[in-house]
Amino acid sequence: MTSSARSRLRGFTLIELLVVIAIIAVLIGLLLPAVQKVREAAARMQCSNNLKQVGLATHNYADANQKVPNAWLQQWNGNGGNSPNRDVTTIWHLILPYVEQEALYRLGTNADPTVAGWSIRLWCSRPSVGGVSVKTYLCPADPGPTTTGTPTSFSWAFNDQTTPATEPATSNYAANVMVFDPSVNKQLVNAMPDGLSNTVAIAHRMRWCDASVVWGGAGQGAFTGWALHQFETGNTRDSGYFGMPTYNALRGLNATRQNEFGVPSQRMDFWESSAVPFYANPRPGYCQPHVPTSPHTSVMVTVLGDGSVRTVTTTITGTTWRNACIPDDGAPLGGDW
Repeated sequence: MTSSARSRLRGFTLIELLVVIAIIAVLIGLLLPAVQKVREAAARMQCSNNLKQVGLATHNYADANQKVPNAWLQQWNGNGGNSPNRDVTTIWHLILPYVEQEALYRLGTNADPTVAGWSIRLWCSRPSVGGVSVKTYLCPADPGPTTTGTPTSFSWAFNDQTTPATEPATSNYAANVMVFDPSVNKQLVNAMPDGLSNTVAIAHRMRWCDASVVWGGAGQGAFTGWALHQFETGNTRDSGYFGMPTYNALRGLNATRQNEFGVPSQRMDFWESSAVPFYANPRPGYCQPHVPTSPHTSVMVTVLGDGSVRTVTTTITGTTWRNACIPDDGAPLGGDW
């Protein structure tokens, strides 16, 4: 073989191979952030679409029922299983027919033969209802579990109605309790006197808010369950609504027919402080379950009272955010709104 032929067959030297690998590694390092940004943008767009459906659903419910959906209903109207018009439900069950989930909704009503004999109108805590994940209620940016069970089980919340017990399904969105007041039926405009476009109606919550570091223990934190409320878990933090301490302060704790036992938890408000409105994309272990939390970087995607979707950045002051969440305080929103 001639020397020219041997030169044509020569492969890469070790140094050349290492240079090529280094170049590829640099290119991958440059591309990964761009890919992650595209993925986050796609997830945020899907999340915004979900929230748009939720906003339209609340409006359609209000049009059909001449009132906004209540954050929860816990009506017994008597003692025992034969009490008439017994309701155990949440806003997220009430609006199911308006997010194309009519069949799931009916499983939690007396339209289902297994419920009818109980004199129950609405019962979303049945495993066949509350154990089902609703795609519209899940944000793709959140990697958290779609049911309880990891890191801790909440199957007891459904009173072990199945064997094995059913884990409640989680969700990513929380309703403003002062807009969807559980104790008073209000028409849409009357529910938000400060203006529909000036009021936050729906905000984000992590499906599992991991507080294991800030609360100092493995498994510490809170779920967000669309079919759970504090009467089942004893804790508002695990429910799909927010604003409880402010609601208690401004509305009082007097028991009513639709809120028979008052609001036992003070631990899920609109904001963290005047400087920190909410938490966005918290690190594992550092999530704060007592305020709204977002899986999106630096922003909270919300639904306003008019049904529009608004992206709120973490640069907003806590005071402006809180004023936007209180629907009837008459306070003007700051320039950072």
